[in-house]
Amino acid sequence: MLLEPQASDSLFQWEFFNTIFQRTEYIEGYAVVPMAKEMLKQSPALRSEFEEKLNTDKDFANDPRARLAWFYRQSPFYDKAHGRYPVYRQW
Repeated sequence: MLLEPQASDSLFQWEFFNTIFQRTEYIEGYAVVPMAKEMLKQSPALRSEFEEKLNTDKDFANDPRARLAWFYRQSPFYDKAHGRYPVYRQW
């Protein structure tokens, strides 16, 4: 039961795995902007997806930080394993 996240006495409940929820990486806006321009130039599909999001999500369109974060999540530098529970269940 120590590794079962829902268990009341698990290591997860005792906060041994809190670091999986902490962002330890980020990218500065000055680095994202040139990268985003290059990504849009190289990928028509990404450009289309970005423009669609701009047109359908007004909060996104009005938030420069959200747009930069979106490009960062599309980049190869984004940690796609962030927030995953570090223990796997085998049946």
